[in-house]
Amino acid sequence: AVLMHIPRSYLVSSVISLLKALKPSGRLIISFRSGRDENDGRLFEAYQPGQIAQLFESLGGKVLLIEKDGIWENLIIEKQDINKREGIKLIQDIITRDKKVATYK
Repeated sequence: AVLMHIPRSYLVSSVISLLKALKPSGRLIISFRSGRDENDGRLFEAYQPGQIAQLFESLGGKVLLIEKDGIWENLIIEKQDINKREGIKLIQDIITRDKKVATYK
């Protein structure tokens, strides 16, 4: 349930870090409360499963399952092997993982 405590401004870098921690074909299970918006002094971001799935898929993950269990949303994500990616997905992977500060031309 930690995902709902990550501010939106850090979500992309957090997803990149999670995927980097996995080996190719490694899997990650994420659970979070969908649409929860509280103001009790703690940070809660209301994420939707489609948003999270799309983000992981755009950064090199493959969503294997999206499931609702009561108030919880559960996703199973598998890291794709960068060597098997082609076209724009491969270019996006290279740019996303490159830590250089120079611009690409």
